[in-house]
Amino acid sequence: MRGHISPINVAAEREGIRVIDTRHEVTAVFAADAVARMTGAIGAAVVTAGPGLTNTITAVKNAQMERLRSC
Repeated sequence: MRGHISPINVAAEREGIRVIDTRHEVTAVFAADAVARMTGAIGAAVVTAGPGLTNTITAVKNAQMERLRSC
C-alpha cells in the first residue's frame, strides 16, 4: 500500500472497509470480481496508474464478459 493510492487505503481502513493488499493488480481485480460474485456485495480494486492500470485489463474484461453472460 504505497504511493498515490495510500490515502485511499488509509481512509478505507478508517471507515471499517476491509483492505486486502495483493502483489499484482490483476489479482486484485480477479479477487474483487470473486467477492462480488460470491457475496453479492460490491468488490472493488484500487490500483496504481500507468502499468498498474494496464495490468488489470484481462480481469476487467473477464468480469465484464461474465456479467454479459448472466444477464
